[in-house]
Amino acid sequence: MNEDDAALKKAQRRSFLKRTRLREDYRAVFGSEAGRRVLADLFRSCLIDNVGYIQRETALHSQGRKWVYARIHKMLNMDDDELIRLVRENE
Repeated sequence: MNEDDAALKKAQRRSFLKRTRLREDYRAVFGSEAGRRVLADLFRSCLIDNVGYIQRETALHSQGRKWVYARIHKMLNMDDDELIRLVRENE
């Protein structure tokens, strides 16, 4: 293995560890009872389950909110059934 390969592997390892720690942080924040209530509220307030016609500016704003929620959801690695159950529990 040459120096470039070793440097690449080292950088990949650091990136993997950073993502792993970050995922653990998300789970710590949203894994508590309070965090799960906040997550359910974000689901509703970010219009995740909202479909229908809206104007362009509103649609772009809505897409941004959905992206943020999707990022949190992805980091928590929750499946859709678990998410739906969470939302229903916190209605």
